[in-house]
Amino acid sequence: MDKELRLIITRKCNYDCYFCHGEGVEKNAKEEFNSDDYEYLVDFCKRKYGWNTVTITGGEPLVRNDILDIVQKIKKLDVKTTIVSNGELIDRNMSCFNEIDRLNVSIHSMNEDTYDSIIQRKNKLSKVIHNLSQLRNLNKKIDIRINMTIVRGQNDDIENMKKIISLAKKVNASIKIIELFTDKKEQIVPIYEIKKELIKLNFKVLEEYTHKIVLFDGTTKIILSKIFCAAANDRYNPNSYCNSFNDLFVSPDGVIKLCRYLKQEVSIKEEVKNRDDKGLEQKINEANKLLGKCCPMNTTNKLAIDGGTPIMSKEKGKFVHPKITKEIEEAVIDQLHDTISIYDNSNIFKKFEDEFAKYHNKKYGLVTSSGTSALHSLYDAIGLKKGDEVICPIYTFFATVTPIFQTGAKPVFVDCDETGNMDYKKVEEKINNNTKAIMVTHMWGYPCKMDELRKIADKYGIYLLEDCSHAHGGEYKGRKLGEWSDAAAFSLQGNKIITGGEGGIVITNNKYIYKNCILLGHYNKRCKQEINPNSTDYKYAVTGKGLKLRAHPLAIRIAYEQFKHLDEINKTKHDMVEIVRNTVDQIDGLSLNAPYDGSKCSYYALIIKYDPSKFNNVPIEKFIKALNEEGGVEFDKPGSTCPLNRLELFKNPGYFFSSYDKILDENEKFEQADKFYENSFKIPVWYNKEDEEIVIKYCDILKKVSNYYKNKEV
Repeated sequence: MDKELRLIITRKCNYDCYFCHGEGVEKNAKEEFNSDDYEYLVDFCKRKYGWNTVTITGGEPLVRNDILDIVQKIKKLDVKTTIVSNGELIDRNMSCFNEIDRLNVSIHSMNEDTYDSIIQRKNKLSKVIHNLSQLRNLNKKIDIRINMTIVRGQNDDIENMKKIISLAKKVNASIKIIELFTDKKEQIVPIYEIKKELIKLNFKVLEEYTHKIVLFDGTTKIILSKIFCAAANDRYNPNSYCNSFNDLFVSPDGVIKLCRYLKQEVSIKEEVKNRDDKGLEQKINEANKLLGKCCPMNTTNKLAIDGGTPIMSKEKGKFVHPKITKEIEEAVIDQLHDTISIYDNSNIFKKFEDEFAKYHNKKYGLVTSSGTSALHSLYDAIGLKKGDEVICPIYTFFATVTPIFQTGAKPVFVDCDETGNMDYKKVEEKINNNTKAIMVTHMWGYPCKMDELRKIADKYGIYLLEDCSHAHGGEYKGRKLGEWSDAAAFSLQGNKIITGGEGGIVITNNKYIYKNCILLGHYNKRCKQEINPNSTDYKYAVTGKGLKLRAHPLAIRIAYEQFKHLDEINKTKHDMVEIVRNTVDQIDGLSLNAPYDGSKCSYYALIIKYDPSKFNNVPIEKFIKALNEEGGVEFDKPGSTCPLNRLELFKNPGYFFSSYDKILDENEKFEQADKFYENSFKIPVWYNKEDEEIVIKYCDILKKVSNYYKNKEV
């Protein structure tokens, strides 16, 4: 990935902010490089690596007497240049700002006393504000950003925020508000709390992730940011959390810093002084190889699988779902005292069915004992019989297909595409006069190409069904998953996004399908309530078809309490995925499964694709085992969810179902499904904001194991 060249030109500073980490450089570090040295270094990095962004930082860079000379020589190389400053010395270095593109100035409070207590100096704020105003008057083009670190009880009041915003508007600046990742979390105001205050001030959210929120009020842009370091309370502790540098940090004494806290570094002083291109290239390449190996929280030289220290305990790394809230506890007790057996469409069944169906723009909902029984209900409801065929994905959980065997019909399989979902381009070639329906699965919460599949189903006059067991709350092109089809089945089992432990639900607009689902497994009272007394079917209302597929009220009550928060759950899941994405994007050889345009994933699980050639051909099973031993116990390669041609039941269904011979063509290959399955693994997606720290640890585990196997032949 492209790097930014960050030049720490001095560790000296006229302030002493208590949360300053000084980029990990000792306060007594000598200033070894002059302006000519910096010119050469920047020129080399641009020539050799194409790096065209330079940030001049410190300490306070404006304390250097040769700062103007430095910026002039750098700027003539046609690179984007930023100075990071506290702003007090702007007036004596005004000429510098004609040479740079951006100023990042730290102003943590507009209250003089608070400002003084943070910087540990007296009577400086008014001068900083004056300098900033003067700079804007003299230079209309320079990009100014105000950096503000918010500390609870010091500068977190809304009046202070208003004044900072007012200053930003006056000098035409953007604002970056910083939350530090610190062990003393109560000292730091979480970015989500700050967001709420900004919304009160008429700011609107442009982009939102767990680690970053961008807001805008029409004139002023504010970035809320989480910095992953422990600088605020533990700047001298080398064992604090550290997110290894992604950029190239060069200290005043001529070394490439690899970590803010540890001593891992590579000296380039001699190479720069001697203008040694070859030697400098070797040193920078050496630093790049060490990057990410310096911090004990990110990587160690020894994996836990080989006896090293794991990043976190296996117990802490477990995914706990559902989170049993007080709301759920009270709801279950309420249901216990109400009823634990429901025979008709009433009580919690009616409430959940009606609201769930409405959420998906459907007329009818029917809770069932499981997702499998919901699927069974759909297959029976459309009248499947021997001789009929159903188009199914080859890559899915087997219960998507196994209920078809109960009907005597034949499943016909279609390979997947790069997303793991059924390849719609291969569906039509499987359709014949016996085809009764297409069943699709939104694997892992990634939406299928529902518009294209809808067209195909309509073209041939066949049913389109959805298995939405992984897809609660997902969308495709503005419509809910489950809304596109003639009928859809959802699971409420286990780790599903909405769970009751067990359970399922069918939704449809088709009264015929709904009636038949009831007849299959909801005999007597529900049948009598829902079936037209004048119809022939009513004669069978007492018995239905003889199965009992009713749900348990306690399970549905638990699921309902989660359903009320479904959109919120999915929003937080998206935030957590962005944290993982930022890590995976930096690791060559890992990638996330990319959804189709127009998709809104529900992320039952997050699929990570693995290229063994980038990790010295380490088998994926060994890679996952190493992740597990670091505490990432939820990294997993699915077993029962796989290309179905690998499972014995689909090779030889006649063992249990005598009417079946072979359903698979031994010569047919499902190459994409095999490739997808063999080269991917998954993790669950956390949905409680307090679990963000666990997600960050999982990212650290990915970095540690990836870096180890990239640089070690196994």
